[in-house]
Amino acid sequence: DVKPGDKIIVYGKLRSPYQSKDDFAFDYKSYLRRENIFYYLYPYQVEVIGGSFNINIIRYHINQYFKSHFDNYGYLSALILGDKNYLDEDFSESLSRVGVSHLFAISGLHIALLVLLLNKLLGWFKYKDCLIFLFLGMMMLITGFSPSVIRAVLLVIFKKVGDKLDLPYAS
Repeated sequence: DVKPGDKIIVYGKLRSPYQSKDDFAFDYKSYLRRENIFYYLYPYQVEVIGGSFNINIIRYHINQYFKSHFDNYGYLSALILGDKNYLDEDFSESLSRVGVSHLFAISGLHIALLVLLLNKLLGWFKYKDCLIFLFLGMMMLITGFSPSVIRAVLLVIFKKVGDKLDLPYAS
């Protein structure tokens, strides 16, 4: 079982991609050559030789928790972490075909709702903004620093700091 941060050795055979036989077909070998890819590696053995800390290990452990405690862990992972890798392939294709795969991405709306909820829950607490910033930092961490989450978190931080310093703010 390979997880984020593991150092591995891979044994395998290098093979060159096949040239297209049809003159008017897509030439995959030429495409790969343009991308500076000249060989495939067909692995036959993978060994874990060590490891180090990787930021994605937190997300990995959350996914492992979902996997061991819930039957539909793929949906949880997609809805909470924005990780669609654990969704059933047919379901994922159906989402793309229908055009609603964006519903399983963490966006500014999710962040805004979480901040609103935390504001209501911590309304009486003196250091609620510090706790909200800490929570938002953890959200960025577990979602893998996705651009939409970073954008939403920065917007919340700028808004809260602007309110504290009485700076004019236009949405």
